[in-house]
Amino acid sequence: MANVLGLPSRIVSGRGSVKELAGELKRAGAQGKVLIVCDPGVLKSNGLRAIAPALESAGLHTQVFSGFESHPQGRHAQEAGWAARSFGAEAVVGVGGGSALDVARGAALIANNDAALTGPSEIAPSGAVLPFVLVPTLPGSGSETAQSATYVIDGAKRVFSGQKLVPAATILDAELTAMTPPMFVAAGGLSILAVALEAYVAQGSDGFADALALEALARVGRSLKKAATNPRDLDAREDLLTASALVGIAAQKGQGAALAIAHAAGAIAGTPHGIAIGAAISAVLAFDKMAAEERLAQASVALGGAATAQGCIDAVDKLRGEAPLPKKLSQAGVQRGSVEKLVELVLADAAIGKSPRPVGEVDAERMIGEAL
Repeated sequence: MANVLGLPSRIVSGRGSVKELAGELKRAGAQGKVLIVCDPGVLKSNGLRAIAPALESAGLHTQVFSGFESHPQGRHAQEAGWAARSFGAEAVVGVGGGSALDVARGAALIANNDAALTGPSEIAPSGAVLPFVLVPTLPGSGSETAQSATYVIDGAKRVFSGQKLVPAATILDAELTAMTPPMFVAAGGLSILAVALEAYVAQGSDGFADALALEALARVGRSLKKAATNPRDLDAREDLLTASALVGIAAQKGQGAALAIAHAAGAIAGTPHGIAIGAAISAVLAFDKMAAEERLAQASVALGGAATAQGCIDAVDKLRGEAPLPKKLSQAGVQRGSVEKLVELVLADAAIGKSPRPVGEVDAERMIGEAL
C-alpha cells in the first residue's frame, strides 16, 4: 500500500520570516484583498501589528475575522468563508494557534463551496479553494503543516482532510511566539509530544513520517522545559515551533487513543487540546506498550530516556511533571460523571483506527479513568 504525505508547497522559517508573508501571498495568486483569520487573543494582544500594516504597504488590502474561540465549531468555519466571499478575498491568512489555523482553512474552502462541511470527512470541493498561508504564533499539534481541519459539529469533534487543505505556504517565525504565555507554550509542547509518539507507534510503516516524528521528539525532549519557563529563550521556542511543523506532517501516518480522548474532552468540556492530550498520553502509552515495545524504546532514546518502553513512559511523565499545567482531566473541567459519553466519543473517533492495539469499550474506559 502506498504512503502519501501532503506537504505545504513552501515552508518559510527563521526569525523575522513573517516579513515574507506578502511575497508568499502574491506568489500564491493574491493581488488585492486578503482575509486575515486570527483568534481573539492574538487580536487583543496586538499580535497583528507585524502583519496587517506590512500587507497594506505591499498593496494587499486586509479584513480581519476573529469570531470564534478554542474548539471552533463548523459554523465558525462557514462564517469565515462567507466573510471571505463578501470581502472578495483572493487569499486567506491564518494567524494564531491551531483553532485559528483551522478556521482559516475553513474560510479558504468554504468561500467557494457552501456545502463543504456537510458531506464526507474526505474533502472533495466542487469549487476552487482560495490559496491560504498559515502563520502559527505558538507551537502545537502541527495544524500549520497538516492536511486536515477539526471542528465541533453536533457535539463531537469531526476531522476533515484532503490535499485541498494543504497550505500554499507556512511561515515559522519564532519571534511571533515571544508574547505567548508559558502555559500555552507548555500545552503546545505536550501536544507535539503526544502527536509525535502516536504517529511513531501507529499501525503501518512510513519511513518519512517516522523520521519526522523522531526528530520532533528530540526537539521536545531538549527544549520543552526551557521554552515553557523562559519566554526570552527563542532558541527553545524555535525548536518547538519546528517540531510542531514536523508532527503536522508525521501525523498523517495515523494517531491513536490520546488524540481521541483529547477530542472528546474538548467537545464535552472545552478542555484545551494540549492539556487534554497531555493528561491522556501516559495512560495510552501504558496501553500501547504491549504492542509497541520496540517503537516506544526507540522513541525514549529520542527523548533522552532509557532504551526501553517503560523508559519512554518515564520520560513522558518527567516532561509532563515539569509543565506548569493541570495533570488530570478532572483538573481541567472534565467531570467524572461524563465517562460514559467520553467513551462513546472515543470509540466513534477515527483516530483509534491506527492505534497499535485495538481499542474496545473496556480499554477506553480504563484509559479515560486513569487520565481523570
